[in-house]
Amino acid sequence: MWGQDAETLNRTEYAQAALFTLHTALHRTLEQAGVTPDALIGHSIGEIAAAHAAGVLTLTDAVTLVATRGRLMQAAPDHGTMIALQATEDEVTTALTTTGTDVDIAALNSPHNTVISGNPETAETVAQHFAAQGRRVKHLTVSHAFHSTHMDDVLDDFRQALAHVTFHPPKIPVISNLTGLPATTDDLTTPDYWARHIRQTVRFHPGIHHLETHHTTRYLELGPDTTLTTLTQDTLTTPALTTPTLRKNTPEPDTLATALAHLHTTGYTPTTWQPHTTTPPPGLPTYPFQHDHYWIERTATAGSDMASAGLVSAGHPFLAALVTLADSDQTVLTGRISARTHPWLADHTITGTTLLPGTAFTDL
Repeated sequence: MWGQDAETLNRTEYAQAALFTLHTALHRTLEQAGVTPDALIGHSIGEIAAAHAAGVLTLTDAVTLVATRGRLMQAAPDHGTMIALQATEDEVTTALTTTGTDVDIAALNSPHNTVISGNPETAETVAQHFAAQGRRVKHLTVSHAFHSTHMDDVLDDFRQALAHVTFHPPKIPVISNLTGLPATTDDLTTPDYWARHIRQTVRFHPGIHHLETHHTTRYLELGPDTTLTTLTQDTLTTPALTTPTLRKNTPEPDTLATALAHLHTTGYTPTTWQPHTTTPPPGLPTYPFQHDHYWIERTATAGSDMASAGLVSAGHPFLAALVTLADSDQTVLTGRISARTHPWLADHTITGTTLLPGTAFTDL
């Protein structure tokens, strides 16, 4: 994936293919571990991976769509920029009313994280407006102004290129980036939907809000880092479990195993997970285990050996101890009979009840 030049991955034609591959690989790995989603939501290219996971696109058609999308978006005008702002949708919309039409809202990432896209000079003016208020401003590392008017020139070519792609009804609900609501079958199975998907705003946080209001309590991010997990946490207003599968600069097997362990300890146990590792398991200790017991061991005769209490042994199989009363010539014999101390009693069990034989009474 990285090749000779890591910067190549910043080109959208390669970045989109790489992200789709990673999303799909993680989905299949989790699927083999027995993790199945109740709903799917992506962020831009992530929605194509979600559509493939939901059965809308075969792997071949999904790869065709991703490759075509990346190639055409790379061919679009490359003089744009994208900037993430600490501002609400309404605040950014108001700011854009005075700047013209060459900058659009590209993404609603969280209630207070909005991305603008378009002409660099205009976008910078909007960014400075919010920076002057002490708001956070971040220029994104992208090659083009995606989800803006800069994409208009490639939309017709994209629709035509998808004419031979076969779409299927989703088997798992997919939350649409265009509406923030569950996508209909008619939406997901038309080339026009995926063309508008390139151009229009990514309504990610409205999609998370929809999931929250419909009682979703567990979110698992399938991606190269924790970006969407953070945005989801910023969006949610009620407690929920948010778990990334990978973390930046952390070994992938470790983070994936940690994510599955987190699912297990919070009530969702993967059914068939087998960790893949080249590290041999640790060996057993080279010394014998030493066991120290700090409780009293009860022996089979502890309850019946009354002589241990200072009495005289009676020498009888039932009556273990004998004592002569001090104020008379009477004798008291004491003992205990149980199937544990006298196993043969079990041979005299009738309808589940063990009885003392009449001959034992005679002997007493």
